[in-house]
Amino acid sequence: MFFNGKFNYDLVMKIGIMNKIPISKINDIHATMEGIYIIFDSFGNVNSDWETPNLMIPNERKCLYVGEGKIKARLKYRLKRITGEHGKYIIYFEVLDKLDRKLIERALIKHFKPMDNKEEVWAFSDKKKYWDYKKNLISNIELNFDACRHSDKELGQYASATEYISFLMEEEGYSLNEISDRLSSKINCN
Repeated sequence: MFFNGKFNYDLVMKIGIMNKIPISKINDIHATMEGIYIIFDSFGNVNSDWETPNLMIPNERKCLYVGEGKIKARLKYRLKRITGEHGKYIIYFEVLDKLDRKLIERALIKHFKPMDNKEEVWAFSDKKKYWDYKKNLISNIELNFDACRHSDKELGQYASATEYISFLMEEEGYSLNEISDRLSSKINCN
């Protein structure tokens, strides 16, 4: 494999087309597709300690998990665990060769440093801070929603802050931070 400290062969991997979908669309993935998947959070523009710079997802979202295998089955399993309640977007692509998948997965874990991959032990100390931030952000959104709901025509059409958050995230692509900012600007409602 090595000769005088240099590779003596070319490394070629066959990678399928990258797909980006909201987490709610995992049923659209073909059941037998094997490859790599990456789960990103629902925040966006949070804090440089949590952001994962990348060109795949807008608004600098945090990578929560990188995995490989039968994509749809692995995602369903993963989303039953803690990642599911925090995930927003999934990037996935087909990689047929198992060794290629393992190699790409390792490289992506090193690049993204996902919070939920057990290989990234350093991330465990950040998890409590991250979940606390999300909990406080959602509490703030709920308080601002309740304060403005009856006097704001846009908010009045939603029965709860949860329904409002779901609509803006799923239909409009907002992050939790963008929703919080939007409601904060309405706080002076009468």
